[in-house]
Amino acid sequence: PGLLEDEATLSDGRTLRRLSTSSSVAGDAMRYRLFAFEDVTERKRTQEALRRSEESFRRLIDRAPEGIFVHTQRRFIYANPTLLRALGYDGPAELMAKPIWSIVHPDDLELVKDRVHTAAVKGALAPLREVRYLRRDGTWYDAESVGIPIEFDGHEAVVVMARDITERKQAQSQLLQNDRMVLAGTLAAGVGHEIN
Repeated sequence: PGLLEDEATLSDGRTLRRLSTSSSVAGDAMRYRLFAFEDVTERKRTQEALRRSEESFRRLIDRAPEGIFVHTQRRFIYANPTLLRALGYDGPAELMAKPIWSIVHPDDLELVKDRVHTAAVKGALAPLREVRYLRRDGTWYDAESVGIPIEFDGHEAVVVMARDITERKQAQSQLLQNDRMVLAGTLAAGVGHEIN
């Protein structure tokens, strides 16, 4: 039969790739098997380390507290679970291949188009900016967003990291309201004191 290939692990832990083929000499009734060995231990270790690294990186991105998505040609190709939850989607299939504009608040569309141009066309960082994202139910939330040009699966792409700042903005608004109330109270007390 033709060329056979397999691997053998030696007692010292090294891995050998074994190639063999049957052969015979013309006019000789004996058949021979020719073997060739290649030590692939280091390549196997490198492949395993790369696999573990990719797996760890994927877990890191999937568990990140920020919404993270990757787009190429203005379409989603990856979205982490945090972003999917923030947008109200049940799974990535609902968002994949959609245009990225589908999650941008209409009032922020021009800003986002400029930022996409900066990252995707110019290859520069689109710095941290506030952007409103539309949820699937039509409501929106405030996020701080940054876009970074990257290579993803061999293609030029942009990774966007977005942190939901809705609660922070609500707290700031409440503090501002409280400050106004304190100021109004102070003014009223001052006016009352002047009248007496």
